[in-house]
Amino acid sequence: MTEATVARLRDLAGKASAADLVAEAGALEERVRAQRFHVACVGQFKRGKSTLINALLGRSLLPTGVIPVTSIPTVVRHGEPAARVRGREGWKVVPVESLADYVTEQRNPGNAKQIQLVEVTAPAEILEGGLCLVDTPGLGSIWESNATATREFVPQVDAALVVLGADPPLSGEELHLIEAISADVQDLIFVMNKADRVSPGELDEASAFIRETLNSRLGLGVDRLIRVTAVNPASAEWVDLVSRLRSLTQERREDLVRQALRRGIARIGANLTRGLQERRAALVRPVDQAERRVDELRRLGESTDQALRELSPLLGAEEQRLCARFTELAERFLEQAGPTGLARLRAAWASGRFDHASRRESLEFANESARDLIFPWLHRSEREAEGLYREAVGHFSRLANDQVARLTAAADLGHQAIPLIVPEAADFRIGRHFAFNDRLGFHYPRSPWPGLIDRLVSRRLRQQRRQRRAEAYLMDLLTVNSSRVAGDLSERVRESRREVEAEVREALRRVSQSAAGALEWARAIRARGADEIDRQVQQLDQLLGELRRLLEPLGDRAAA
Repeated sequence: MTEATVARLRDLAGKASAADLVAEAGALEERVRAQRFHVACVGQFKRGKSTLINALLGRSLLPTGVIPVTSIPTVVRHGEPAARVRGREGWKVVPVESLADYVTEQRNPGNAKQIQLVEVTAPAEILEGGLCLVDTPGLGSIWESNATATREFVPQVDAALVVLGADPPLSGEELHLIEAISADVQDLIFVMNKADRVSPGELDEASAFIRETLNSRLGLGVDRLIRVTAVNPASAEWVDLVSRLRSLTQERREDLVRQALRRGIARIGANLTRGLQERRAALVRPVDQAERRVDELRRLGESTDQALRELSPLLGAEEQRLCARFTELAERFLEQAGPTGLARLRAAWASGRFDHASRRESLEFANESARDLIFPWLHRSEREAEGLYREAVGHFSRLANDQVARLTAAADLGHQAIPLIVPEAADFRIGRHFAFNDRLGFHYPRSPWPGLIDRLVSRRLRQQRRQRRAEAYLMDLLTVNSSRVAGDLSERVRESRREVEAEVREALRRVSQSAAGALEWARAIRARGADEIDRQVQQLDQLLGELRRLLEPLGDRAAA
C-alpha cells in the first residue's frame, strides 16, 4: 500500500461524489506525507485526559473543567499556534482561544454545530517528529454523543495512551474500548492519572486489579502502569511517560505510519464500496421496489423500536430483581461488617489508643475502618453484579435478536439488515460513579458545644461519650455507603441497558439513512431517462471493479 493507492482512492471517491470520503482520503495523504501518527488519549470521562495532554504540551491549550468537557476528537500536532475545525462544509480556521466553542458540550451541546474533527497546532517539543496527541471525548459521559464520537474515531488511532484511575479503576466500557483498539493497535501505554487522590495501598490494589483484568480478559501482557498526577508533572514516573512517548517517535514512527496508511485505505475503501453498491441496487431495482425497501427500513425502525419497548418490561423486571439483589447484598454486608468494625473500634479504645487523643482522631479511625470494610466488599459486589448483569442482558439480547430477525425476514431486506442485531453486552457499559461519603461534617460539626460539654463532665464520661459518637459514626458510614454502592450498581444496570438499546437504534438509523440517500440519488438519475440510467450503472460497475482491484491486496480487511 502506497500514497499512490490513497490518491487513486481519493479520485474514485471524487467520481462517486462522496465528499466525506474525498476529505478523509486527502487527510490520510497529508499525514502520511508528513509522517504523522495519532496517539489517542482515551478513557472514562473525568480521568483528566485534557489536563494530561496540556501537561505533556507544557501549556494550557485544551479546555478543562469540573464537568465532562471534551465532546469532539481534537488532534494536536506540531506547528505554530493555530486551530481549525472540520464540519459539513470542510475545514474552517478558528482562533485557538475559541476552541471551547467547538469542543465542549457546554458551548456545543449535542454537537449542534456538526463538527467532525478539530485540529490544533502547537510548538511543543513532544510533538516534534510526527507524534500527534488526540484528545477524545470520555466514555460513560451523560451525553451519549460523546462516547459515539470516541468510538467512531477508534479506526484512526495508531497508538493509544489509555488513561485510567484508581476509583473506579476500570469500567466495562473502557474494557470494550481497549479491546477494540488493541485489535489493530500494538502500542498501548497504560497510565493511571490522579495517583495522588488515593492512598498508596489503594493505588497498589487498583493497579493489580487493572493488570489482572487486562491480562486475563484481553491477553495483553501488561506488566505495569505508569502512575502520574497530571496537575503536578514532576515525578520519576512522569519522566518515564515522556520517555515512552518519545520512543514511539524515534523507534516506531515508520511502522505506525505504514499501519495507519493500510488501515485508512481499508476503511475508506469499505465505506466507498458499500455506498456504490447501495446506489447500484437503488438504480437497478424497479422504483416501487426501491421505495418499498426504504419504506420497509423505516417501518423496521418503528417496529424495532416498538419491539424494544415491548421487551423493556421484561428487562425492567430483570432490573428490579437485580436491584433487589444489590439491596440484599448491602443488608448482608451490614450484618457482617457492623460487628467487625465495632469490634475493631472497641479494641482500639480498650488499648488506650484514644486516651489522650482529640475527639476528631477517633472519628478518623472509624472512617478508616469503614473504608477498609467498604472497598473490598465493593469490588466483590461489582464482580457479582457484572455476572448477574451479563445473564440478564444476555437473555434480553437473545430475545431482541430473535425479534429483529423476524422483522428483517418479514421486510425481505436480506443480509444488509444484519447490523441491526442487538449486541450482547459482556460488562457494564457505564463506569462506577460511587464516591465514599465520609459525612464528617454531620458527625463533627463546627459548633463549640460538644467540646464545651466534654470539658464539663468527668474524664470517664467524656471518653464514653466520644466512644459512642465514634461507634455511631462508624455504623452510619457503613449504612450510608453500602446503600450508595447498591444504588450505584442499580444505576449502572439502567444506564447500560439504555446504551444497548441506543446501539440498535443507531445501527438502524445508519442503514436507513444510506438507503434513503441512495434512493434520492437514483430518482434524480431516473428523471434523466433510460440512457442516463444505463450510463450510471456502467460507471458504477466500472468504479466497483477498479475499487475491487485496488483493494485486493488488503483481502478481507477492505470488506469489513
